[in-house]
Amino acid sequence: MKLQDIKSAVYNRFKVDSTAQLRENTSFKVNTIPAIANTIADIDFRRITTWEKIYRCNIGILPYEENEQGYGCINGINIFKYWRPWKTFGLNGATATIQDILDAYRELLEVYHPDVPETGDTKIFDRLTLMYKSLILSASAVEGCEDTVVLWCDGESFRACQRHKATTTDKKSQENKDEF
Repeated sequence: MKLQDIKSAVYNRFKVDSTAQLRENTSFKVNTIPAIANTIADIDFRRITTWEKIYRCNIGILPYEENEQGYGCINGINIFKYWRPWKTFGLNGATATIQDILDAYRELLEVYHPDVPETGDTKIFDRLTLMYKSLILSASAVEGCEDTVVLWCDGESFRACQRHKATTTDKKSQENKDEF
């Protein structure tokens, strides 16, 4: 994938025709700046590495980074470039249970825990622990809920509970969000 292909994909994602329009796009700012920079001025649009970060953050895995191998790569995902906990753990977020998450985490710890000779690694262990905690929170939110829906976000599917009904406060929050 060439730089122009990456740019085109990003432009299409945000429905803009140029980098100048992208800089002004509110959705781009909200979705991207917290993940890769402090301000829009900090983003160097001249560098391919910047465009790769923008693509990873908003679209998904770059085609030439699929099924990566090497340091920090688990199940084809470089855990330091991508936040894909379900795929990293080898689970389907739409069907995985808390026990499935725990079992997968334990299996990964057998390889990456810092106390394991030859394969243990503190950085990988720390990243896996963060992913584990986020998966447990996600699964706990839907456990016991009979009104779930499967959602898709950042290239992964997961379950969400729909038992929460919109309140006046929620509707007001949504109205404020719609103004952006």
